[in-house]
Amino acid sequence: QEQLSESKLKRAPQIYGRYDIQRNLVIPTTLVPLGEFIPGSTSEELTPIKFGTNWYSGAGIYGSVKIFDPSVGGEIKERKALLELSDVDRQIRKIDLVTETGKAYINSILALEQLKFAVEDTLNGRVRFNETRLKHEKGLLKLTDLNQSRLDLNITASRYSESEKIFSESLKTLLFWMGFSQEAGTDFILTDTLDLLIEKLGSGEESSYRFENSLTHKRNQVQDQINRIRLKNTKSGFLPVVSLNGYYSGDYYQNQLHISDGRYWFGNSSVNLSVRIPLTEGIDRTKKISQYKYQIEADEASFASELNQKSLEIRKAIDNLAFFRKEAVRK
Repeated sequence: QEQLSESKLKRAPQIYGRYDIQRNLVIPTTLVPLGEFIPGSTSEELTPIKFGTNWYSGAGIYGSVKIFDPSVGGEIKERKALLELSDVDRQIRKIDLVTETGKAYINSILALEQLKFAVEDTLNGRVRFNETRLKHEKGLLKLTDLNQSRLDLNITASRYSESEKIFSESLKTLLFWMGFSQEAGTDFILTDTLDLLIEKLGSGEESSYRFENSLTHKRNQVQDQINRIRLKNTKSGFLPVVSLNGYYSGDYYQNQLHISDGRYWFGNSSVNLSVRIPLTEGIDRTKKISQYKYQIEADEASFASELNQKSLEIRKAIDNLAFFRKEAVRK
């Protein structure tokens, strides 16, 4: 937005004040015909005359406004398109952020359920081990049965430790995607349960989806628009630039520097309309035009390929969703 405002300000009149003080070390000399200064003389003899004084000073107000400059209008259009592209990117990042946060939340709930099962399994394993140990002490079971029971208990304890680690890591990941620092800690409660989550995500049917309506496709369109604007802006560089210029100043001429002496200050002012027509200037932009044309063609091919790739991914995602819903019901 600031860059767009900056481009718009280039249309505003450019006004500035200027002050110069100059010491002429060598006053320039010009040859003039001597006869021009003597009435009735036909002499063609040339004589050198110095024009200037030892000191010069000038102060004035200068202004310029561009009446027609296609590069400024083109730059504003490009900035607007870039702003639109930035807004689309922001929307895409927002969706990605929500998606990743949701995935991290779901993973945390799954990890919590896994941890609950691991706790229950470990407690049951402890009960089974105690029963096996009592039977072994009474001679009802062999030592190998006791060792197997101890091994099973260790496996469940190890699974509990792993589940606890996974749950802790999932909460830290959730904190990251929610925008909190890790120092905030993980002392919070997940309000959903696995059953409730399955009920929320397991309902509804997929509607037909068109990639042409997506933000990614819109981003491709805006990028193509930017390329075409840049191409047009480069071509407009061959057009003339029309500007209105003016200044109002005072000039000081004297061999001694006495700036406060008003007798040696002389007014100077003008207004002019300037038309600048590029001929060979910027001839290298013809190569730039070719580059933009090739870029547009390459992007169009890339966009078409991306459209096919995204359509394939969407189709696979819909098929996977139907498959996993059936699997979830079975399990």
